[in-house]
Amino acid sequence: MEYVINSTCTRIKIEQCRNTRFIFSGKVLTQTIEIWRSEDLDLQFGVQIQTLQLDHSKRVQLSFTTWEYFYSLVWVDSEQLSLSFRDNDTLSFHTGIERIREERPELDPAINQFIVKLEGERFVTEAIRRETGGYLNENR
Repeated sequence: MEYVINSTCTRIKIEQCRNTRFIFSGKVLTQTIEIWRSEDLDLQFGVQIQTLQLDHSKRVQLSFTTWEYFYSLVWVDSEQLSLSFRDNDTLSFHTGIERIREERPELDPAINQFIVKLEGERFVTEAIRRETGGYLNENR
C-alpha cells in the first residue's frame, strides 16, 4: 500500500501499520512524525522533518531528498532502522536493538530511548537520560 501526503498538516502519527510506503511532499507544520508498533515501512521525505520518533517498530526505511531535511531520530525498542539521503549516496546509517546491544551492552535498548543526529558527515547515537519523573537530562 502507498500513501502520498502532499497537503499541509499539523503532525503525523502512524500506529500499527504494516507493509506500507509513505511519501511526504506536503509541509508538516510541527515537523514531527511519530510511529509506533509498525513493521516494514518505507518513508520518503521531500520536506523537512525535525523529529522522527519510532517506538516498538521493525524494518523501517527513512529516505530524505536531502540531508538538510533531517534533524533527529528518537527511538526505543525498534529493529532494523535505516536512514539514507538521495543527495548523498555515501551518507547512510543503520541502527536498532541489535546494533545497540553490540555497541553499548550496558544499556537495554528495549527500555532506553536513543537519539540519532547527524554531526557533519557522521551519525551520532546517544542514550537519552531521564531524571526521576521522566524529565529529560541534557547531560551527555
